[in-house]
Amino acid sequence: MTRRTFSARSSALCLLGLVTLSACRPVLHRQVSGRVLALEGTARGTIDGKTVALTSVAFVRPGETITSSETTRLDLMLLPGVLVEIAGDTEVEISQLRLVRDGDETIHPMIARNARVRLRRGTVIISVGRAQTDSFLLVETPAGTLVAGPACIFKVAVSDNKAMILCVRGASGVQADSPKKARKIPAGNFAALPLTAAGPRAVAGAGAEVQAEVRALFDMQKRLLRIEREHGSDFKPW
Repeated sequence: MTRRTFSARSSALCLLGLVTLSACRPVLHRQVSGRVLALEGTARGTIDGKTVALTSVAFVRPGETITSSETTRLDLMLLPGVLVEIAGDTEVEISQLRLVRDGDETIHPMIARNARVRLRRGTVIISVGRAQTDSFLLVETPAGTLVAGPACIFKVAVSDNKAMILCVRGASGVQADSPKKARKIPAGNFAALPLTAAGPRAVAGAGAEVQAEVRALFDMQKRLLRIEREHGSDFKPW
């Protein structure tokens, strides 16, 4: 009887120890810098009142506003797997680049990756890769805010305080004044913001020009992924 009691107490103590260790695992939150993957043309970064010319090896930080010239193409890795192509004549502010990591984990250390940008004018193409982490990207525009999760590819163009969204993979959510009123733009659809009662329209019935744009987006994503593979090891947030 004594042995059984001792065994039960030992098991309980071991279990308590494991739970305590699990509860004490360090979780690291960090604002990080993104990286320029490629640059064709000229672009500037402005932060804290200082403006500098960006290069193909530059880093970009939260709070920085990026402005591209008319013929520019700028490719960024905001976070691992979160890629952005900035077209010419575009102004976008990087609001947040946040990683959350399990400090004791070595195989799959990343818990979350969250980014937020503000597109004031121009065009961006965004690819959010698949991940086991809690991942999302918010794109604020003058006409509304888009939310994209893992495995999503979409294009956002802003002009005259209006926005046009083309989603070719995954789904983009459009936030209203509360999350419960959010509406989705599914893959294979496009929509103008603010959304009307008609909602998103299917690409399939939109004509050859939109179909060609969809193919171009997939080609751009392949190029972004290739560049990320070539330069992704340069990203060392920890």
